[in-house]
Amino acid sequence: MTKITPEEIFVVGLLNDSLGLELKSLPTIPLQETPDFSTIHGGKKFLLELKSSFESDLAIKAKKKAYDQDEIYIKEDLIQPSGKNSKNFHKASKQLNNRKSSEAADYCLYIINLIKTDGGYQEHTVLANLLGEANILTDEGPLSCLYYHESEFFKQKDLVDAAIIITKSHEIALVINDYSPRYESFRNSSFAGLFDLASIYDPIVMEESREVISIREGISRKDTTALKLHLQEKYKFTFAIQTDFHSMFASFQVDR
Repeated sequence: MTKITPEEIFVVGLLNDSLGLELKSLPTIPLQETPDFSTIHGGKKFLLELKSSFESDLAIKAKKKAYDQDEIYIKEDLIQPSGKNSKNFHKASKQLNNRKSSEAADYCLYIINLIKTDGGYQEHTVLANLLGEANILTDEGPLSCLYYHESEFFKQKDLVDAAIIITKSHEIALVINDYSPRYESFRNSSFAGLFDLASIYDPIVMEESREVISIREGISRKDTTALKLHLQEKYKFTFAIQTDFHSMFASFQVDR
């Protein structure tokens, strides 16, 4: 028996209204963690797992305390990969993998619901986890570098093809895993064609247009000196310094 949560109902409705995408809830299997949805589009089958808890437990408690005391909640933090995000993606990958073969799925995706999070900050940390994204200060100015950190897309390249991100403002973006061996077929699929070009985050296209830079070689992501030297050599930079940007977020509870 499949039990649909209010969040799942909302996400299904939003994706249907915005993209015309019809998601079907998968029946649960006893003693097995399974993904939430499947859909068939253009003759291809897609499995999708929804995740929404991307705030740390400490942040959730601090926000609740501020709201309970009718105070403004203020959060300042570094934009970098999050351990909680990584755990979410690890669990989602396990759920997708459990059913990919039995469902004869062609593609697997994460759905990342950030509507109830701290907005832009969480969007950036999610990208930092998915794509290993980092900010690099160079003689050409600050640049976004993909795969500077260890990335979930690289770890799950044989399984996960993309992620749908629903932002706090209800915007919908598609982030494509260019390390997937199915990258070309997914990129050209009718499913990907549902998204406006402006809402598609395709690392290969963005790197070709120099919107981003990247590190794709087998360098230890813990060896910051080697990473710096590689960027300087690859892009002919005089210097390349990784800088964690700060984000500040403030919110308060409104009585309904």
